Amino acid sequence: MSAPTPILFLCNGAGKPADEPPGTAIVNLSYSKNDPNRLVNLKLPTFVDQVFHLPPRILDLLEIAAYVFAADRWATRGPKDAVEFHAWPRSMRFVIRVREAKFWNRPVVKNKLSSALTFMTGDREYQFKFLSGHATPPTSLFDREEFKIEQHRPTSAALFSGGLDSLAGVLERLHTTQDDICLISHQSGQPSTKRTQKALVGSLTALHPGRIHHYAFECGLCNERAAEETQRTRAFLFGAIAFALAHRLSLNSFYAYENGITS
Repeated sequence: MSAPTPILFLCNGAGKPADEPPGTAIVNLSYSKNDPNRLVNLKLPTFVDQVFHLPPRILDLLEIAAYVFAADRWATRGPKDAVEFHAWPRSMRFVIRVREAKFWNRPVVKNKLSSALTFMTGDREYQFKFLSGHATPPTSLFDREEFKIEQHRPTSAALFSGGLDSLAGVLERLHTTQDDICLISHQSGQPSTKRTQKALVGSLTALHPGRIHHYAFECGLCNERAAEETQRTRAFLFGAIAFALAHRLSLNSFYAYENGITS
């Protein structure tokens, strides 16, 4: 079986490295609305507005997770009717402009990032090169560290996809604690998913008034139909969103109710 063709994803306006070998497929990923060829829908400012402020390193994490998720959807693993999935273990490489390049280029950070993603996806490799020079403006006057999310009682944060696993877990948390529950949802752009999440949040709020707080993060591939539906990197994106919210709530953990692969 021959090795998969490497795919190089250039993100946040990063250029192609001078030492990139020939034969690599190159894809430009951008979420800037000023880019007519953008392939990523990432409403990061909308999410930041919900939590008031996120430090640069966590903003980088959310963008990295969003680009990995979009790349995962873009790069096919082969036809669904293939008897043997020789295309399954892809070779995924990223060059991403970030705010804190020194941190992300630390070997231990890149190794842990790559190891987590190869374990989660079954891909052959994930390689990263981070460049400096990326920045985004404050989203509002409240985009400062001193503005906090108001908390009136102990609080738990939980992933909430709108599926049965997350719903059962949240109900268990509501019935066994007196905590406020902050629900974290990823929305890829599917209207049906948004409707389901909204309806369930409405019902939970009616049953437990004052205890439910919903935070949504919209991210997905756009302007091009996804070639791959396995979405193995969605858990990484979901975890990154939850980590960002947990940071703002000064929590050292969050809850993930899941029975899928790598759960």
